[in-house]
Amino acid sequence: MTIILANIREYAGRFGKVNPWRNRWDVKVLQDVFADFGTDKRYTLQVSLDIVNAANLLSKNWGLYKKSGLANNYDVIMPLKYMGRSATGEPEFTLNATDIANFDAKNQLINQLTTGSTWGMQLGVRLVF
Repeated sequence: MTIILANIREYAGRFGKVNPWRNRWDVKVLQDVFADFGTDKRYTLQVSLDIVNAANLLSKNWGLYKKSGLANNYDVIMPLKYMGRSATGEPEFTLNATDIANFDAKNQLINQLTTGSTWGMQLGVRLVF
């Protein structure tokens, strides 16, 4: 079996094809409200809003995690399948596809639909005395 690289001059980062860079950013808005209740102490009421994965709030195509089609539920890539041991006791493996074209088709990046790929908000209130 011969594997031909499309363009050998391209630079590929480690696991660049398997797990691409994940872009996710969070936003926190914090407001302090001060109040004096006739004493020498100053009380502060803090109101905060945390937005997790804010990019996904703006567009459904942003902030998504992607994984390889060959990955299992634990994000472990399984390019080879364990077939057992040979008559001499050596382990035998096979490619996790019938041919290279099928292997490339199965290795496409797909959206990982988990709570990590969706946006979320949390409202917080804190009294500092």
